[in-house]
Amino acid sequence: MSFQNPNGIQQDRTIKIGSVIAKRFEVKAYLGRGAFSEIFSAYDRKDRMRVALKVEKKRQGDNYDGRLNRESHHHKLLSEAIMQKHGNEESKFIPKFLAFLADNDYGDVMAMEQLGRDLSKVRKHAKDHKLSYATIGLLGQQMIDNIKFVHDHGLLHRDLKPHNIVLGTQTNNDNKTTAYLVDFGLSKVQARNGNIVPPIAGKVSFRGTAAYASYRAMDLDDQSYRDDLEGIFYVLCDLLVGGLPWRKVHPKPENPVDRDKMIKSSKHDVIREIIDVVKRGVKNKNLTTLYCGPKQKESRLLNARQFVKELPYEMVNFFYDVYSLKYDDIPDYEKLKGYMKDLQDKGAETLCRNWRVELDELERAHSYELFGRKFCDYYYHYGMCINPECHDLHSHTQVPDNLISQLYQFYIGKVPINDIKIHKLNNGREGGLKRQLEEQERTDSSPQRRKIETIPGKREQSEERTNEESGVE
Repeated sequence: MSFQNPNGIQQDRTIKIGSVIAKRFEVKAYLGRGAFSEIFSAYDRKDRMRVALKVEKKRQGDNYDGRLNRESHHHKLLSEAIMQKHGNEESKFIPKFLAFLADNDYGDVMAMEQLGRDLSKVRKHAKDHKLSYATIGLLGQQMIDNIKFVHDHGLLHRDLKPHNIVLGTQTNNDNKTTAYLVDFGLSKVQARNGNIVPPIAGKVSFRGTAAYASYRAMDLDDQSYRDDLEGIFYVLCDLLVGGLPWRKVHPKPENPVDRDKMIKSSKHDVIREIIDVVKRGVKNKNLTTLYCGPKQKESRLLNARQFVKELPYEMVNFFYDVYSLKYDDIPDYEKLKGYMKDLQDKGAETLCRNWRVELDELERAHSYELFGRKFCDYYYHYGMCINPECHDLHSHTQVPDNLISQLYQFYIGKVPINDIKIHKLNNGREGGLKRQLEEQERTDSSPQRRKIETIPGKREQSEERTNEESGVE
């Protein structure tokens, strides 16, 4: 069939809205596609929850295990480790792995927890495509925690980029904004039984995304823990400065080989400049502005020296420590997190003043910046909101499924409002939501006719979602 994706491009799809995959997952929306799979939002009929599906179509005659099968093995390994240590109530580091199934009609299917926006989408809507010093510090700490967890279980990610960092909230931690790592399609085993796998002699094939891959990866050296951390550095710098020097070149080389050579050369210039700055003695300055780098969009094209000059003390030292590591060195993750914590602390006051919140409400300021000015307080505090005008603001997190069910029963008149258990995230704040529900009950004379699409969490986002919002490629 012909299916129109969110970008308006007509493409042939074998999976359509309403299709049931593996006799379990009902497809609700198309999210995007990667190099080897397609991404869908679906409803899990077994566990009765919304999930994200990655579907890899097997070609006729294929007798080998597909790439998605290998990715699911790594994702499942990490997800099970989280459950053993932290239980099944809260996601940490990565989305929950739910299932890997083979469908005769559609191919291999991996189901995982569906989260919110990825950082590339956040950056696109941010002012001058930048985030503040404080928010970069917050994301940096969480990304280091995420990659440390992956490394601790003997894996390398090898594809750190904004598309593969998605946002969600931890409801057990006052809805704390949390970054999660996704897409283990390029990951590989780096350690077995606590012993690091020796590097491959000579040059290897390139794995990763050129804009964010480490310099050594682009030089075709075998990757190790240091390379994942260097990728985090480029991701954070992209969000902090509003672009990387090699991403703003005009005209861009049309030949992929020439493009990669240009990126590699530009990275070499940045690395050389950082090493020179550290040798001269980098200054630890107070941060007096909210954002880093030039204010005007026209001035975002920086050469290596200008780019490094804009970086704060913490980012320069972070990179220098990472780049100085040897292949088999174990990074000092706590020291690297300390740089990010210092960056967050330095920028916290300015960020809170910008969003007009108290310093002890720093988490709210981070949420305002990451999710936009038109941020829904009801959704942030209660996990839900029934105001139809706010529905487009809720894509960053999920409504608890049990509350969706209760609220729907109320809408169709089967459950009195007093029987609805409010999702209480902050003590004493459920009263405002109950008043909102009571007001809706008084004004809506025919609740039976109200469509379930108006309930947060049940409203599908087929045409609005783009490949970048899916969090996976």
